[in-house]
Amino acid sequence: MEFEHFEYKFSSEGAGVGRRIASLLAEQGYQSLHREAVDLVRRYLPGGAGAEPADPPAHAATVDVLIPPATPAVRILVCERPAIGAPGSATVAVVAVGRSLDEAHRSRTAAKLALDSKGNGDNELAGHLTADNGRARASRFRPEWAQALGLTHPDAPGTPSLSTPRPLASAQALFTLQGAQPLLGRPAVVRSRLDKSGNGTHVDPAVLDGLVAEGLVERSFVLMCRESGQVVGIGKDAAEVQAAMQLAIRCPHCRRPLGDESQDVVYSLSTPGEEFIRSTRWMRDALESSLRKRHCEAVLLDGAADGRLDGAACYKDAVLLFRLKDGAAADDDVRMLLQASAEFAHVAPGVPTRSAIVTTQPAAPAAGGNGNPPCVVLDASRLDEGLDRLLEDVKREAFARLTGTMLQFARPDPGTLLSRTPA
Repeated sequence: MEFEHFEYKFSSEGAGVGRRIASLLAEQGYQSLHREAVDLVRRYLPGGAGAEPADPPAHAATVDVLIPPATPAVRILVCERPAIGAPGSATVAVVAVGRSLDEAHRSRTAAKLALDSKGNGDNELAGHLTADNGRARASRFRPEWAQALGLTHPDAPGTPSLSTPRPLASAQALFTLQGAQPLLGRPAVVRSRLDKSGNGTHVDPAVLDGLVAEGLVERSFVLMCRESGQVVGIGKDAAEVQAAMQLAIRCPHCRRPLGDESQDVVYSLSTPGEEFIRSTRWMRDALESSLRKRHCEAVLLDGAADGRLDGAACYKDAVLLFRLKDGAAADDDVRMLLQASAEFAHVAPGVPTRSAIVTTQPAAPAAGGNGNPPCVVLDASRLDEGLDRLLEDVKREAFARLTGTMLQFARPDPGTLLSRTPA
């Protein structure tokens, strides 16, 4: 399930504003399940439909569920909740729920256009729009949040710095090179033998070629003896190796003509590559790549100046705080994350936060404190799986914040049910 939403805030509209917005959508051809419920009660229990709530909602609640005319598999939820710090006001969230993010995005856009066209002729609803998380490339991570967390770039204060992320497969390829058998004086792997390593680790040659372009891996074009597997010669490129194979020279190992030997590529770990995997930079890049791939907004992973955080991100209007640890997470790591979360709550009241430690030696999750959710520990070698679980929890919490835990449909009068006599 995926969802997107937009919100309206009304200062003095009172109760029923959510149902009025649902009615506007119903006039545009959306099928209202609330209306169906009311009609059913009125048909079989005359006078038992019950009155609408007289006061604004005390908690978040879904007041109507609608089915778009063009996409019957999608559901549009109209939800109402009291606005924070504004007694008597109400916030209405229109949530599009689909099977994919694209489906939810298209349905959210269609619902918003339908409401814009029904704004009582004077574009009334547009003036109340306060949030729209479906806008393309819109940053939900505010600059003041970055400053509060100490994650601003030193060259441009207040501006997030986005590095070039490398996926986890790149780091795993570097570690594979680090543990390989020596060849040409350095630990290296041969392209033709990547699928025959026997250690269960598969390395994509395209990943290695990308790391060569970044200077983390060195690539050598070689001519290899088919019988002994030893290197016969090295060329600056494939063309030079092919030219050597045309020479009337025999292999020094098996005495066959060079034209009978095999052409191959050797990948070895460079000095910058060794420095890269010795630091936590590979964890930072892998985390940032995974977050962007999952549509997280405003990824900031340059490290905080005070050392408490290694990065933060925004997902479904929640702020995720990260700390990277090469080794087992200590109690101080959890304490620093919880302290940063508590201080952030003063800067952005009402914005939910989740804390996570990415480590190479995972242990049991550390418990939070003072009402904070537990600090999640993610295994760096299984980062995608752990991040999927964390983001799924965040998504469920965001959905519950928007829609509440109850449906306010037709409420028949209990007295009507008791007073009716069976035929």
